[in-house]
Amino acid sequence: MLENHKFLAGLLAFQLVIALAIHNNKGGFAFEGNAAPLIKADKAALTAFEIVGKKIGEVPPTPARFERGEDGWRHAASGYPANGEKIDGLLSKLFEMKARQPIAHSAANHPTLNVDARGFERKVGLSFKGGKGDATLYMGNAKGKSAHVRFDGQDDVYLARGLATWDLSTSVNTFVETDYVKFDEPDDILITNAHGSLHLKKEGESWQLLDASPAKALDDTKIKSVVMGVKTVMLMTPVGKEIKPEYGFDKPLAEVQLKQGDKTLIYKVGALNEANYYVKSDASDFVVLAQKWAVSKAVEGKLEDLYKADKPAQPRGGMPGGMPGGMPGGMSGVQF
Repeated sequence: MLENHKFLAGLLAFQLVIALAIHNNKGGFAFEGNAAPLIKADKAALTAFEIVGKKIGEVPPTPARFERGEDGWRHAASGYPANGEKIDGLLSKLFEMKARQPIAHSAANHPTLNVDARGFERKVGLSFKGGKGDATLYMGNAKGKSAHVRFDGQDDVYLARGLATWDLSTSVNTFVETDYVKFDEPDDILITNAHGSLHLKKEGESWQLLDASPAKALDDTKIKSVVMGVKTVMLMTPVGKEIKPEYGFDKPLAEVQLKQGDKTLIYKVGALNEANYYVKSDASDFVVLAQKWAVSKAVEGKLEDLYKADKPAQPRGGMPGGMPGGMPGGMSGVQF
C-alpha cells in the first residue's frame, strides 16, 4: 500500500510539472527541447517577401515588398537597391523562429491573439522558387522575443520564439541606404528657391556668403547649419526611375548645387506629397520622397536669416523706468 502511495505521489508531481510547463509556455516561455522551426522551407530559395502592418483607421497599410534578383535584393515597387545585410539579418531571425505544439486550434481565438485576417500586428508573405513553400503568416504580439503566428488557411496558432512583431519593420527605409544625397566636404554651395539665391563659398575654414550686405554681420552658426542641412538628404521612401509631371521638377521648389573642386552634384526638390517632398539628384537614377525636415534648409533658406540678429536698443541710463530695481521713468541713475 505504501509503495502505491509513493507511486501516485510521484505521478502527481510529474503531472504538476507538465501543467506548469504548459502554463509557462502560454505566457511566453518556450522549452527548446521539443521546439522545431516554424518555417520549413529553404531560406536560400526565397525570391520575395513582404511585410504588412496593422490597419490604422480607414487607410489600408502599404506593404513593404522586396524581391531578390541576380544583383541582390530590391524594393519591389521602385526597383531601388536594398541593403542585403539588413534583409538577411531579418530573414535569418524569421526562419530561425521555433515553436512547439499549437496553443490554440479554433478560429474563435484568432482576434484575441491578433492573428485574424482582419486584425493582425503583421502579415508576412513569403515567395519561393517555383512556388514551393509559399506562405502567408499572420502575427500577433506576445511576451518578449516571441509572437503568436498563424499560417493562412489554418486555424492553429503557435507561440513562436526568436522574433517579435516589432522586429518586422514596415518602413522601406529600414532596408535601404537612407543617404540619398551625401556630399561630404563641399567648398561651394548654390541654393535657389522662392526666396532667391544663396551662394556660399568656403575660404580656409570659414564660409563666406556672396552678395551679403557689408553693413550686416553674418552669423557663422546659421551658415554652418545651412551647409549641414543641404549637403545630405535622407530618403523616406524610394519612388522609382520614371519622372512624372506631378513630381514638380519642371518648376522645383529648390535646386541645390554642391561643388568640391571639379566635382559637382545637383539635386532638385519638387512638389510636396502630403508630408514629404519629391527629390531627384543627378547622381542617382531614382526619384525619392524625403521628409520636410530633410530638405527644409534648401526650400526655406533665405539671405535675411543668415545675418546676426540686431540687438535691441538699450534705454539711456540703464534699465527702463518702472523695471524692478530700476529708477522711476525719466531718471538715469544716481547723480553726483
